[in-house]
Amino acid sequence: MKYPIKYATNPPSKLFEINESEEKFFNTLYSKLSKEINNHIQLIRMGNGTITVDYCGYFIGKIKLQGKNHNMLILTSLSDSYIASDNFIEHINEWVNYINKYIIEK
Repeated sequence: MKYPIKYATNPPSKLFEINESEEKFFNTLYSKLSKEINNHIQLIRMGNGTITVDYCGYFIGKIKLQGKNHNMLILTSLSDSYIASDNFIEHINEWVNYINKYIIEK
């Protein structure tokens, strides 16, 4: 995968191989964002395989596509969120909208 993923701890307790679902998800996410925004996206792998996504230090959401249970945390406002359990590619637009509405416009 061409997008660097850092681990939350150093050294990580478990290493994860990037799987096809993650590759597809992040290719789609990055294709929907400008180069300027992409340059400031940070991906951090947690101990359970979840990847948190930040933009310029602001939390955007998280996605777990490793293991048996997959889910995606989607922020709908500065104080509300929900968890999606399928159709993750379709939910990418919600992350893009959140970045545009709550972070870029600040």
